[in-house]
Amino acid sequence: MSTLRVSNIEAKADPSSPSVDEKLKVTNSNGDVLIHIDGKTAGITTVGINTTDSSFTVDAAQNVEFLGIVTATKFSLSGGGEITGGDGNFTGIVTSGSGNFTGGLSVGTAVTAATANFTSSLTAASANFTGNVSIAGTLTYEDVTNVDSIGIATARTGIDVTGGHIDLIDNSKIRVGTGDDLDLYHDTTDTYLRNQTGQFLIRGNDIKLQSYLGEIYATLANNNAVSLYYDNSKKLETTTTGAKVTGALEVTQEYPTIRPILDLNFAATKTLDRRITFTRDGVGTYVDDMGIIKYSPNNTPRFDHDPVTGESLGLLIEESRTNQMIYSSDITGDSAQNGTITGDATTAPDGTTTADKYAANSTNGIHRVDMPFTSGQITNSTAYTFSVFVKANGYDKLHIRYGGYNADNHGLGYDLSDGTTFAGKYDGTSALGAVTSSSMIEYPNDWYRCSFTVTTAADAGSGVAQMFYYISNSESTTNFAGDGSSGMYFWGAQMEAGSFATSYIPTSGSAVTRGADLAKITGTNLTDFYNQPEGTIFADYKVIQSDPEIMYLSNNTSSKRIGLYEAGSAQTRILIGNNGTQADTTDSDGTTVGDNIKSAGAYKLNDIVAAKNGVISSTDTSATIPDGIDRAYIGGYYNGTAEGVLGLRRLSYYNKRLPNAQLQGLTQQ
Repeated sequence: MSTLRVSNIEAKADPSSPSVDEKLKVTNSNGDVLIHIDGKTAGITTVGINTTDSSFTVDAAQNVEFLGIVTATKFSLSGGGEITGGDGNFTGIVTSGSGNFTGGLSVGTAVTAATANFTSSLTAASANFTGNVSIAGTLTYEDVTNVDSIGIATARTGIDVTGGHIDLIDNSKIRVGTGDDLDLYHDTTDTYLRNQTGQFLIRGNDIKLQSYLGEIYATLANNNAVSLYYDNSKKLETTTTGAKVTGALEVTQEYPTIRPILDLNFAATKTLDRRITFTRDGVGTYVDDMGIIKYSPNNTPRFDHDPVTGESLGLLIEESRTNQMIYSSDITGDSAQNGTITGDATTAPDGTTTADKYAANSTNGIHRVDMPFTSGQITNSTAYTFSVFVKANGYDKLHIRYGGYNADNHGLGYDLSDGTTFAGKYDGTSALGAVTSSSMIEYPNDWYRCSFTVTTAADAGSGVAQMFYYISNSESTTNFAGDGSSGMYFWGAQMEAGSFATSYIPTSGSAVTRGADLAKITGTNLTDFYNQPEGTIFADYKVIQSDPEIMYLSNNTSSKRIGLYEAGSAQTRILIGNNGTQADTTDSDGTTVGDNIKSAGAYKLNDIVAAKNGVISSTDTSATIPDGIDRAYIGGYYNGTAEGVLGLRRLSYYNKRLPNAQLQGLTQQ
């Protein structure tokens, strides 16, 4: 074999034929092709190594395309060049300004690029991209210890950690919510879990709070006890009846350090102290601890109870009222439309068999009881409250109508199945006019006392008014066909002038007035406890209706009085009146009917204060204390007049002006 050395070989087209392509072929002595160059005057030049076909091509823009695999220990493109290919296998380093790989790229050492686009796979010992990396497929990290992202890493369908953990350095937060509503983080000393929007709900059937080492702070069991612990020992536990304390119970609130001179616990004793003089004209009724209505004769106090719970409400004080329904518990003399009335058909709320029954017949129409008043019973432009005890007997939708003179119709519907009211109808689907207020009070044995208040028209006294009961099985109409036996029971109807219902007043043939309750202390019974220069009145009571008085110390005139009372503006007050000069404190909390109140009024020269339910509600620093006080009215105004309905559980008098802190403790609910 010999060696041929040739320099400056040029294959050149004939100048007269510049479009002719030139070929250059190098062979060995056997004629085998070693290099084949197919030169093009325009387009792509192909170069074949050991073949006359193309091993790689070069176009006019100096782009080189390899048809096979390029293997190199180092591959570098300077000046922002680009690597483009289907598959690449590099055992060395690949450095590129940008790369676009439609196939796979395998690099043994490292990849360095400003940008790269892989539509298939990338395999490399390491890769460094100073620009963007776009991956059309899945980016998988295998056997990777750390992933370092300078910017934000976004996962669109979640992050699954099948092993290991997620580490955040101090003050780095996990943030949840569109507006970063919740965050979790640890600073250099403490850990924070903060919610900034809405409620923070923690749900679980059984929840336990513990220290890092497992010491119990609290346990919260589903449908069971909530327990609090001290030093891993249970101290407070809720029960079905209240709470249980293990160990001593220390109360930090301040209570009076002296005993009251007068202490009347009506709810507990259900008796009247011998120092109290009590009067009332007429029979009164009250509810006993079994929810049964009882009767109290003249001048006998009543001690009332909640009809459902049996809770003792204490001494009952009511204003005077008259029942205009002359047969309160007997409708047998009234007109029955499309039905029959049976007297004394079942047990009434007072335990006697005096409740009457109305049964609807099969006529498809109204089923009604008509109860007319006599002439002059109803007066013009007056607030009246009607009430009646009702019990379902097959039908449970009662529509009650007040039918006044000149078609003045008002009323309401009562659902005896669930104790709710609805817009009532009359004579089919005619709508009843509005009422001022209403109530529906549950009593034992499925009885309800249904009531509403209306104000009569200016010409109400010009004709006869009536009350109507529409027995129905629908809220939307009073027309239906009965079955001849089903209906309702009625007892204890009452029509009284006033904006609220009072206790039941029985009648039998004529209107009956129940006088006001009056309880007072006079003479030495008063002077034994009353202290003119200073004192404190405390009361625990329920506002059953309107704005009752609590206690007045007076000389029976407005000029000399000290009173604790519920004001007409729904506020609790203590008032000092001394010859025309008044000191008046008013709480800002307000009172509504049904509220349970603990209030106190304390007085001393230029030092008046009122407390209510644990709060000092108001003060007055410009008061003189009246002399000449000779009586105390319990539940009455300065002249003894009762207003509203009061359930007085307890009444106490201290002969000192108690400090404010003690007043707060005393009135705390």
